[in-house]
Amino acid sequence: MKITALLPVLACLGRLASASPTASSSNSYLTKEDPIALKRIMDNIGPNLGASPGIVVASPSTEDPNYLYTWTRDAALTVKSLVDRVAAGSDKNLISTIEAYIKVQGALQHIPNISGNFSDLSGLGEPKFNINATEFTGSWGRPQRDGPALRATAFVAYGNYALKHGNSAFVTKTLWPILKNDLDYVTKYWNLTGYDLWEETMGSSFFTIGASYRALTEGAKFASKLGHSSSSYVNQAENVLCYLQSFWDKSSNAIDADIANGGIMRVVDSGTTVGIIHGFDYKAGCDATTFQPCSDRALAHHYNLVSTFRPLYPLNNGKTVGEAVAIGRYAYDVYYSGNPWYLTTLAAAEQLYDALYVWKRQGNLEITDISLDFFSQFGIHVKTGTYKSSSSTFKHLVTNIEKYADGFVEIVAKYTPSDGRLHEQFSGWNGTAVSAKDLTWSYASVLTTKAAKGGSVPASWGATSIKVPHGKCKFGPEHTVNNDIIDVKFSITDTNLTSSFGTSNIYVVGNISELGGWSTSAAVELHGVSDSYGLFSTIIKLPPSTAFEYKFIEKLNCDEAPVTWENYPGGGNREAKTPSKGSLTLPKATFEY
Repeated sequence: MKITALLPVLACLGRLASASPTASSSNSYLTKEDPIALKRIMDNIGPNLGASPGIVVASPSTEDPNYLYTWTRDAALTVKSLVDRVAAGSDKNLISTIEAYIKVQGALQHIPNISGNFSDLSGLGEPKFNINATEFTGSWGRPQRDGPALRATAFVAYGNYALKHGNSAFVTKTLWPILKNDLDYVTKYWNLTGYDLWEETMGSSFFTIGASYRALTEGAKFASKLGHSSSSYVNQAENVLCYLQSFWDKSSNAIDADIANGGIMRVVDSGTTVGIIHGFDYKAGCDATTFQPCSDRALAHHYNLVSTFRPLYPLNNGKTVGEAVAIGRYAYDVYYSGNPWYLTTLAAAEQLYDALYVWKRQGNLEITDISLDFFSQFGIHVKTGTYKSSSSTFKHLVTNIEKYADGFVEIVAKYTPSDGRLHEQFSGWNGTAVSAKDLTWSYASVLTTKAAKGGSVPASWGATSIKVPHGKCKFGPEHTVNNDIIDVKFSITDTNLTSSFGTSNIYVVGNISELGGWSTSAAVELHGVSDSYGLFSTIIKLPPSTAFEYKFIEKLNCDEAPVTWENYPGGGNREAKTPSKGSLTLPKATFEY
């Protein structure tokens, strides 16, 4: 390794040592941050920022990264948080914004796009659009099948509120036709693969399948309420719930995040936590088949998730079992150096607040072999069994789990800038805000976490009204990955760098989104090859028949560290094109300085 490369490392360590944000209690933080979060959400909804009315903009950030788009998933989750706020009896002035969102979604459904068109509903799987409600034509991970399901849930929540408050005309004339499109899409396409909520993994994800089950289940109830047929939704909901059980990995006591072609693509992932809290239904208790927050399966996942992230960030140094830690998306994430996210850290708290609500409501909690590790974190010897609320064990566990949940919020509080404005991530080194500024989804997570902590739970959606069918599940077409996606292998030798040092790395960056769109922060890391001095490689999934440009860079695992670009002969960019089928191994390169 070059001696000069040590200087930025020392600079990083210096910034880490000097960082000393002030912590805040969970209650005071959420109380203070809630109105800030609501204001920032409203600032990010059209016609603000030049967006069409009702369009939810992901972030005002226009470079490094450019998030000035609307994502169907992010928008639906955000609007659902607003609907829950209205239904709880506050902020009725949000209604006009919610109805504008519903109307513009109808327009987006009809826009022909790269994912498909409206005639067969395939176009509803398009994940993002321009903020003026036009097609986004750039390269992206398509399709993403969670959007229609999440949007359907937001629509049902508002539809129920509107019916209760005498606005049936809006529901029947405007909301229902758009909602029906989404329900029909989920019915038709739920059992085909797509990209996960992080837009990186092509397969079948727990998050998407769980969202699909909820959408069809509550959609069927809502359709019946309006006098429409719901049998097709109920029938498919049974199949979806049956398939959802495939994500429980008994051998590893974990929920698999993504599976495809009969194999596991990723196990521990905070997207699963987001899926668990999205599927929360307080009337379902601790039901394991629907992975309720207090179910033994969900608690086992929580334990595994926190255990995975405890050693990954310098911010978590010194944190022991039973203490909250900063949470990212998944281990070895490379997007913007794989930092913790505000929304994923808050999701860890929200799951526990949901669980605490149910335990207190039902007056007991159960410990099984599956959840024993989770409960064993909290300072007393416990064994399997059911503990009533009057028992000392129940009281001890509830008290300490609440403190544990508060700890995740307090981490977010500690690393929230003084003005309360949340980015997408905060540095795992020093806690400074990084990536997209004013991320709408981050603010929505504040609203839902505050509500959960305060015991303001959303209405029941009938999670346990459908049972897992007996016998073999009828899935229809197999959940297989689109084999047209191309595995592209990048390899480079840099003899100035050893693969064992671990503080400086080689990345590849290029002109398409899968390669970071020339953003060095979103570049993809290459890893040292065992027993090969200075050799680094990675395999990246790219679309077929696609020409692209790329270069290698060297950078440190530290925010704001210098980036060294390779001095490619001739000063240009490397060029390649993926085949229509199969895979592609690019010629081994040499890093030139």
